[in-house]
Amino acid sequence: MRYFKINSGPLFYKANDCRIRHEAAEDAATDFTSKYGGTRFWVGINGRLIGITAAAKPGPEWVKDKRQGFWHPSYSKRKKDAAVIWDEINALPVIPGHDRRKSEVANWLDIDTRCRCQLGYNADLQYLFLTDKDMFGFSVKGQLDLIANMPVPDGCEELSEAKLQLLLEERKAAA
Repeated sequence: MRYFKINSGPLFYKANDCRIRHEAAEDAATDFTSKYGGTRFWVGINGRLIGITAAAKPGPEWVKDKRQGFWHPSYSKRKKDAAVIWDEINALPVIPGHDRRKSEVANWLDIDTRCRCQLGYNADLQYLFLTDKDMFGFSVKGQLDLIANMPVPDGCEELSEAKLQLLLEERKAAA
C-alpha cells in the first residue's frame, strides 16, 4: 500500500473535480432520502442508490430488503408508482468512489482498474491510497510490483500511513 498527498498538478484538478462530483451526488442522494422520510441512503456495487433507511414504511410501493433491512421501491410491474421512483433513482448521479468494480483513480494512474485505489479528502488535504487488492480482497495479478515501483506522480508527495493519520488528526482537531 502506498499513500500520496496531492499538492498540485493534473492529479490535483482531477481529484478536485471528483470531490465536487462526489459532494453533489451525495447531496442529491440525501435530498432524495429525506423526500421519502429516510435517514440514510444505501449505495450499490456500481455507485448508484439502491435504498433508504427509514423508521416507517415510506409508502405502499416500498418493500423492505430481507437481508439488509433497507427500504427500496418494489420491482413489481403492477406498481406504477414504484417505476416512477426507480426512474427518479436512476436519474440521480453516480457517486464517484463507490463503484467497487472499477476504480477511477486507478485509471488516472494507468493501474488495473480492478485495484482499490481511492481518493480521500479532508478540509484542504487531498490524498491517494493505492493497493493491489480488488473488491474481494484478492491481489490483482502483476499490480503489486507496478504499484511498488511506480514513481511519485507529478504534484504529489509520498506519505507513510502514520504521517497521513497525523495530518488527518490535525485537521480533525482544528475543526
